[in-house]
Amino acid sequence: MYYLPIALIIFANIFYQISAKETPGDINSMFMILSVYIVAGIVAFVAFLVQPGIGFSSIPEQIKMLRWPTITYGLSVITLELGFIMMYRVGWNTSVGATVANIGLAVAMVIVGHFVYHEAISITQLLGIACCIFGIVLITK
Repeated sequence: MYYLPIALIIFANIFYQISAKETPGDINSMFMILSVYIVAGIVAFVAFLVQPGIGFSSIPEQIKMLRWPTITYGLSVITLELGFIMMYRVGWNTSVGATVANIGLAVAMVIVGHFVYHEAISITQLLGIACCIFGIVLITK
């Protein structure tokens, strides 16, 4: 079960990247994102309602629990979607663009983890960061 979320992320990301790459170049990016989130919203709403013990009556209780991360999460997801659509439209290959973006994210999250959440950075992680940066240099040449 420990690796199941990682497998789910990898599986979903494969279809995410293929979908972003196959987005028609003549559709407005923001309209595409809006359409994607209408579909996602419907699926999430149905999945929410079919959970045991959940129903329409629990919606006001859930709304009361929302905080600032809801706004920043929404903004970051829209920006993420737009970034990937733009990345493919300007010509990045799927094998390189997503890899560079995810390596950059991995390096950034080690730094964020250290400064925001006070997580220790090991020598092994520093070596991993160096390898990642070297890998980006190699993969983009």
